[in-house]
Amino acid sequence: WKRRTEELTAQITLAEERERLETAERSAAEANLRALQAQIEPHFLFNTLANVTSLIHSQPNDAKRMLEEFITYLRATLASTREERTTLAGEFEMMKNFLSILQIRMGDRLQVAIDLPADLHRATIPPMLLQPLIENAIKHGLEPKVEGGSVSLKAERSGAQLRISVIDTGLGFGNAPSNGIGLKNVRERIEKLYGNDGSVSIEENQPSGTRVVLNIPLAMNS
Repeated sequence: WKRRTEELTAQITLAEERERLETAERSAAEANLRALQAQIEPHFLFNTLANVTSLIHSQPNDAKRMLEEFITYLRATLASTREERTTLAGEFEMMKNFLSILQIRMGDRLQVAIDLPADLHRATIPPMLLQPLIENAIKHGLEPKVEGGSVSLKAERSGAQLRISVIDTGLGFGNAPSNGIGLKNVRERIEKLYGNDGSVSIEENQPSGTRVVLNIPLAMNS
């Protein structure tokens, strides 16, 4: 009886230690994800405020419109980043605001297309997952291109997976498609959240530009 009691006590202690370690690992992973997410936001904030300042005197209407879009974007961002997951409809709407700000800055050099099927509006994804991909498309693909081009954001169902594509007609990533802290952050977040069930792929877009595709398990908000 004594030996059996000692064995049970040892098993309970082992289970408690395992639970403590799992909790610590989960907390560390969540903290890491929050840190990765936080890296995405500040530079866009400062860049946009600088753009507004530069437009105030020369193009006051554009400055006003940019500030209005930026306020809408910030409200949506602050709401979504308090949650672990957001709906695809909410994330796409936020990216629409984000792209509107960039369109004011780039003018006719930036065309935008957004495609979200109605049956995927309630699909859920981690917040702020798409912005770094769009930023990369603009920064590395379209801004350096004299005539600019287009960026498309598209979601589709692929079996049990949700596929999200960001496609641009810019210069492409050349020989270094993995460069950029934003894309690196997205890769790390996908890996930590989904392991082998999620992926990020980079492809050449024909006739020019880059296609970045996210594949994650499809989950719907009830």
